[in-house]
Amino acid sequence: MAVATEDRIGEIVHSYDTTLHGSQKRKAAKEATEALIAHLMQRTQRPVDTVREQLCGVFANVAWSQYRSDFMQLLAPMVR
Repeated sequence: MAVATEDRIGEIVHSYDTTLHGSQKRKAAKEATEALIAHLMQRTQRPVDTVREQLCGVFANVAWSQYRSDFMQLLAPMVR
């Protein structure tokens, strides 16, 4: 069963078109994120807020080292 979940997550992630720009890119990212959240909600039977929070946590932990300067640039105005 875990393989099916990994396959579906891979499908969702790989369906995101990285060549898009502007509003089309934002729309595609939102659609991919919503599909991923819907899949995880169905598989885990957890509410949307829990799935979204955990997904953000996973992303932040994985991406922090690679995108730290981007995160800091994005978050700095909120702590000034």
